[in-house]
Amino acid sequence: PLVVVTGLLGSGARELALDRGADVDRVDRAASLGFVTSHFEQKWHVPSFAEWLAEREPDLVVRSVFDRLDAATSGDESEVIYSPQLIEFPAAILKLRPNATIIQVHRRPEDCAAAIVDESIRSRREFSNAVDPIKVSRYWAWRSELALNRNLDQRETHPEIEQRITDIDT
Repeated sequence: PLVVVTGLLGSGARELALDRGADVDRVDRAASLGFVTSHFEQKWHVPSFAEWLAEREPDLVVRSVFDRLDAATSGDESEVIYSPQLIEFPAAILKLRPNATIIQVHRRPEDCAAAIVDESIRSRREFSNAVDPIKVSRYWAWRSELALNRNLDQRETHPEIEQRITDIDT
């Protein structure tokens, strides 16, 4: 069955997915084509993105990610994929792919934030000389908290999904 490895950017989820055989580069290229991925959010300063994403139907967001991933991969349900954005939608993942297993990687949020901020600043500086590191840091502190709270809300609202999620601390 499909294995979805997720966690905040900088949590070690990408490395775990690589260890489990995911073709992360191919998946990264596919994921970067959509607006519902962390790649878009890291690269561009669009403050209303998180609010826009929150207004989307979770099933449609996850379906969009899966469609892009399926196009970039074999579409094989036994594949291991990595998608940090999917941390916000565990119930939708399991609704759309009922045989999937989710591996959620945990690391102290402040450690993840440092990695996210560094990468976001680097990515944004490719397109702008006016990148404010303080503003980027504040945004990602808020955004990471929002993502984790959405995950926890879904796990509390849908306790039946707990048996399909494996939590790993790094």
